Amino acid sequence: MFLSIDMNVLPSSTPGETEDLVEKVVGVMRRDGYLRYSGRLVLSTFGGHDKTFGGIGWEGFLHQIQQRLGERVSGTLRASRRIDTDVPADGEIMFIPSFFMPPDDFLRLPYVDGCFAWNNAW
Repeated sequence: MFLSIDMNVLPSSTPGETEDLVEKVVGVMRRDGYLRYSGRLVLSTFGGHDKTFGGIGWEGFLHQIQQRLGERVSGTLRASRRIDTDVPADGEIMFIPSFFMPPDDFLRLPYVDGCFAWNNAW
C-alpha cells in the first residue's frame, strides 16, 4: 500500500491545514505493509504542483513528514497496533507525484524522484 494524496481536494493552504495533512500522511506511512522502494517510503500525488502548504511549499511539506517519521523510536506501540520497524531512521521518502505540468519541468525539482502518470490509461 502507498498513498497518492489527492491535492485537488485536500485543504493545505494554511499552516494548520498543512499540519493536519502531515499527521494523516505520517499515520498511514507508519503502518505495516507500507510500500518501500530501495528502503524509501513511496509517496505520490494526484495534482497539487501549485500548493503552498502555508508558505513552506512542497520541500517544506516533505521535510515535515520526514522529520515526523524520523522521530519515532523503532518498535514502539502506538494506538494498540504494531508500528513497522523497517522505516529508515531518517524517514526518507521517495516522492513520485502526478503533477499536471510538463514532465521536464517538474523532474527538475530537487524534491521529485520520478513522475506518476495518472492519465496514461485513457
